[in-house]
Amino acid sequence: TPYDGTSWMSGLSDDIYLNEVNLPGTHDSASIGTHINPYVCQSETLTSQLNGGVRFFDIRIMVIEADVTYTNEYKHSLTYNSEYQFFTCHGYYGLYINANQFQGLETAFNEFDDFIVDNPTETIVVSLKIDDYGTVTGDKRSNVRDSLSEFLSLYGNSINNDINIPKLSDVRGKIYLLNRIYLDKRFGAYIDIYDNTNWQMQPPISDYINFYSFFQDHYNYNFFDANAVSNKKNLIIEAFSKYSNLYKNSSDPQIQTIISKNPIMLNFISGNIFYIFKMVMNKDIISYLGSFERSNRPNKLGWCPMDFSLVAYQVINNTYDRISLVQLIIDSNYAYQKYPSNYSH
Repeated sequence: TPYDGTSWMSGLSDDIYLNEVNLPGTHDSASIGTHINPYVCQSETLTSQLNGGVRFFDIRIMVIEADVTYTNEYKHSLTYNSEYQFFTCHGYYGLYINANQFQGLETAFNEFDDFIVDNPTETIVVSLKIDDYGTVTGDKRSNVRDSLSEFLSLYGNSINNDINIPKLSDVRGKIYLLNRIYLDKRFGAYIDIYDNTNWQMQPPISDYINFYSFFQDHYNYNFFDANAVSNKKNLIIEAFSKYSNLYKNSSDPQIQTIISKNPIMLNFISGNIFYIFKMVMNKDIISYLGSFERSNRPNKLGWCPMDFSLVAYQVINNTYDRISLVQLIIDSNYAYQKYPSNYSH
């Protein structure tokens, strides 16, 4: 495995489609800080996540009505005057002032842009969702979307908003957008993830997305649910199995149609209890994957957003020491060359 967090995609064929790449990702990627804030899901900067191998980013947006000038740091002649400020966030209100507000969207995209300029073999997938419109209501929200589109245009050729799944050759050195905002292809292929879904299939939507999408994002568990962790783990594993079975049953005409459209799967390795207490499932999935030898280990993992992504866990094996789930997902793209033997935790 060319396991360098900054260039691990360089060993993949240009001819494969992006959905064929298992991507380690982060959930609420920019909600960075300490565990004290219940809105925090990550402890590393976006740049550190990128350098560590993360390639899928779940970016939530907060809108504030205020005049601002946005400038692309690489193309200083490109500026945009907006009546809306865009910040990253988690959720639509704070338990205390600005608790759900994180870095500016401009600084987030500058970090993405910096990375692909320096690492042109890599592709970043960014899912965009407006979690908090603030005081903007009704028809004015279309003005927000226009302004956000203008903001994204500052990044020019760095952005790919194709409603088809591209080949890797077409998106190396680019940011591929998924759109959770509105039926508006300026923001990429549109996906609509049901709240707290155990498993969901979204078919193509004419003019807005040309591929099938599968989602597992059951994130909220009852405070008194003694089986919350095991139930979430089972949903993650079942999602791996369902996605893999698509390719095992490819003689079925209906499944052939799905596969021909290059389906994606978002399998969220994250959850919480009563919206406050984090369920960091990375260790559980590392243990699950370690129960298999290389030849039998699941290899259709999809795109996996997780909390606290770069934490490595001690495993029991004569060869390995500590493994992060990001490292394992990267290695799955290379038939687990780096971690071929089973291990326990």
